Amino acid sequence: MVFMSLGLFGACDHARQDDASSDSVRPLQPLVYTERPSRTPEAAEVRERRLLRELLYGAEHKGRWGPLKAESSDDLPELVSSERLGRALFEGLLGDDSLWDHIFVSSTDYARLVRVDLEAARDFVNRKQADALEARRAFEIERASEQPRGGLNRLFTFESLDLGRGRTLDGAFADDEERVAQHWDNTLTIGLAEGDATFEIRIPKILRLPRSGPHRSPLLRIASDIHLESRFYAFLQAGLHLKPKLLQGAEYPIPLEVGNYWRYRRHVFDDQDQRLTTVTLAEPDRTTIKVTSVDRYGTRRLVELRFSYNAPDWSNHHEHWLLTPRRMYLCSRPCRRHVDDLDWLLSYLDRTEPITQLPLERGSSWGGTSTSDGTPTFRVAEAWHHVETPSGRFFGALALEGVGPLATRGARLKVQQLTRQLVPGKGIVRRTYRGTYRRDSYRVVESLIDYRILPK
Repeated sequence: MVFMSLGLFGACDHARQDDASSDSVRPLQPLVYTERPSRTPEAAEVRERRLLRELLYGAEHKGRWGPLKAESSDDLPELVSSERLGRALFEGLLGDDSLWDHIFVSSTDYARLVRVDLEAARDFVNRKQADALEARRAFEIERASEQPRGGLNRLFTFESLDLGRGRTLDGAFADDEERVAQHWDNTLTIGLAEGDATFEIRIPKILRLPRSGPHRSPLLRIASDIHLESRFYAFLQAGLHLKPKLLQGAEYPIPLEVGNYWRYRRHVFDDQDQRLTTVTLAEPDRTTIKVTSVDRYGTRRLVELRFSYNAPDWSNHHEHWLLTPRRMYLCSRPCRRHVDDLDWLLSYLDRTEPITQLPLERGSSWGGTSTSDGTPTFRVAEAWHHVETPSGRFFGALALEGVGPLATRGARLKVQQLTRQLVPGKGIVRRTYRGTYRRDSYRVVESLIDYRILPK
């Protein structure tokens, strides 16, 4: 069949900003980077943030800066066990800045342990902490209005921190407790407060720092970056930790409510861009898409769409989309069968290319797993579009380019190029795609002629 799924009813931020050329705007770098350009910008950012904290609250242990009124190192836990370190790491990932700095080995301790000069130790520690920021930033929620009720601490739970087998300072396995200087391949496990899914976070290296004095347990500190498992990234990128309300009303302006429909007129052109009649091609010149059901599962929705045509030889068919606050996916039969099984569903989302990434913004892009060179699968054009259709003129439309999982949606046409022009709150107003059918190349244009969006 030549017609394939709409694939997207759009949403975007209407805020317009003045465009600036790359020649006139230079990215800001941390101040420490401008003073010490031998550091990477990421490591300099870590160093600058630590200096700012010292200015506000006082330097750790000495308090030579700042009044030490708002915070003191005495309030921080002694990380002498895997449970204490695991809980501190858990809280640090969720946004506690003081614990985030506390869990990493200090430059002084690292220099003393491995016997390097202090400047080299600072660069190492700052670089490792900077590398770990990628994992921490995956938890960040840009808008306070998107925070789940009670915050992330109410959503996630600390399960355990399992240390790898003890090793000596040179990396060999330690045969007794006294020789243990580090642990490799450590695993932090966290879970969902309301759900059976658990996630593993890998910490490649944790150091044991000896302390002077009798009966004093060594301190545990992180000395590496931090890695989230791919299923956990899929969970966070889909926005499943955000408010379910984002899927409703103006917060998620995609009009996929039961009873809504869109009807399109189809024009077909040959390889020389000559218009062909649908009668000649034995194809319909009208297509209607209607939302027939919406099932709710917490922060995700399963939407069923019915596609019908005005040609007798074309049978109606149904398609299913999985909606989350940040992604939209085509939902296969196994996906529908396990839609209420979050643990299974995360593995599906991890290996499935989304057909939409929200919020849509001009110039944004995503995907790349379906291309050999890693270029984005989908891209939103930089310019706004004005679109004229039989149902009226639409201003401020976004043009979304890319095929991805939509390439195999038709039995008759192999789609190679696809552009969808959409208006927030209205949906797709025009689709243009090009593909091959029986070795011939065709271009198909579908324009909106009628639609119904029921009031919420």
